[in-house]
Amino acid sequence: MTHAPARTRLGQALTSIIFIALLTGCGGALLGLVFQLLAAGAIVGNIDRLIDQFDKDPWEYQAFLDGYSLGQRPDNSGNLDLRGLPAGMHLMSVIDNVYRTGFHKVVEISTGDAQLPLGDINPIEGVAIRGKVERQTAGAGRVVVPNTLVVAIFNGAQMLRADGGATIPIRPPDDVAYVMAYTDALGSYALGPCISGPWLVTTVVPGYHADARVVAVNRPNDSVNQDLYLPDNPLALSARVSGSVIQTGAGGLDAALVYTDLVTAHRVQPTAARAAEIEADAGFALINGSWFAWSLLGTVTDQAGAYTMRTGTGLQTLNAFKYRYQGKQGTITLQADDNLNTDFDLPRAW
Repeated sequence: MTHAPARTRLGQALTSIIFIALLTGCGGALLGLVFQLLAAGAIVGNIDRLIDQFDKDPWEYQAFLDGYSLGQRPDNSGNLDLRGLPAGMHLMSVIDNVYRTGFHKVVEISTGDAQLPLGDINPIEGVAIRGKVERQTAGAGRVVVPNTLVVAIFNGAQMLRADGGATIPIRPPDDVAYVMAYTDALGSYALGPCISGPWLVTTVVPGYHADARVVAVNRPNDSVNQDLYLPDNPLALSARVSGSVIQTGAGGLDAALVYTDLVTAHRVQPTAARAAEIEADAGFALINGSWFAWSLLGTVTDQAGAYTMRTGTGLQTLNAFKYRYQGKQGTITLQADDNLNTDFDLPRAW
């Protein structure tokens, strides 16, 4: 049986502090961006059931939020105490070091609640889906895409089936089983644990065509070399945001998360030739038009705290977060080909 991530509502109030940051667009215009502290919540729970079921030690597991590593592990008693997490809908995952056991659970972190329990978890034993992401460069060259979000959707091809299917939103609906991960500095990703069965793996970089792969997962072996390639799409509207994330009074923060929530989702599809190949792998025709509608896009800072992110156009909320720091967010409207620079200065929370 396939189990979609369970859903829990969690939260904790955090007072907002507002200040003004200045951004420079590609046209040289000076734009005002209002930042405020991220509303945040706390997740508490115990994963003894997971540890006992697979005969592992607590330190072998780590916590992820929407595929982003929080850098936190359970204590020696299997307790999780995660504070200051961004408000909103998120996929909470606790995964072992080889992506074979763990759980994925959809949580709703909202303001006004304090330290609500994680609740029941559904331990999974599966395997990892591994590959790399590349995009086209000038002259038909290829380059890896580091620090970008990759999503695997269970039965995703069925959701796109021409007879009754529809565009898949990213984030997927609550009743859909999915896994998220970010590529590393070399463009490689690992998604897991994934149960046996058909998965659809995809990623996005605005300004490029989409790619996807139908992956038949079968234990006990990982599904490897599931590579994704994004051809240039000159007709796609996109913008660029770059800058740095620093600790207040100190230097850059490495491995900080920068993500955007788009009001109007960024819709993408593969090239016609690639779509035909994916349909052949799926064994049936898929819908015409957009396959995916991304309302969540993200990246991770490098060792110096710098980031660059391609994003969609229109109204969106830009967020910066790192565990143990007070995250910040600001709302902005971006036009096609905007190239904006903004820095986030995050105070230590505890």
